[in-house]
Amino acid sequence: MKIIKDGLLTVFILLFLVCLCLSEDGPLSGGPCEYKKYRGKCEIISIDKKGLDSYEVKFIFHTDEEIKEPHGKVEGRQFLLVLKNSSYPKREFLKKYSIEVGRSFDCYMNVIKKGTCTPIIFEFPTIDLGDY
Repeated sequence: MKIIKDGLLTVFILLFLVCLCLSEDGPLSGGPCEYKKYRGKCEIISIDKKGLDSYEVKFIFHTDEEIKEPHGKVEGRQFLLVLKNSSYPKREFLKKYSIEVGRSFDCYMNVIKKGTCTPIIFEFPTIDLGDY
C-alpha cells in the first residue's frame, strides 16, 4: 500500500511541475527570463540563395548605447535573419519588406539578464518574422 501511495505522490508532483512549466503559449523555455533592450540598427550584409526559394540573410547590429552585459558585446558579429519557425525567408518575404544588402532597419537587441532562455534575441519593428 505504501508503494502505491508513494507512486501516486510522485505522479502528482510531476503533474504539478509540468503545469508550472506551461503558459498559455506552450512550455516556457528556461523559466521566466529578463532581458535588457538595446535600440539600434541592423544592417543587411549578405543575402545568399539556400534552396529553391529560400535565402540566408545575414546582418550586423549597431548601437550608440553602452552595452553592459559581456555576452551582449556583439560589434562586428554576424547574425542570421530567420523567421519565427526557424526557416530562411523566401523571395516574396524579402520583396515585401524591401530586404536587400546595404539596407538598415530599426531593431532591438534583447540581451538576457536573468534566466536560462536564449541569450540574445533581435526584434524588428517593421518586419514581421511570423509572416510566412
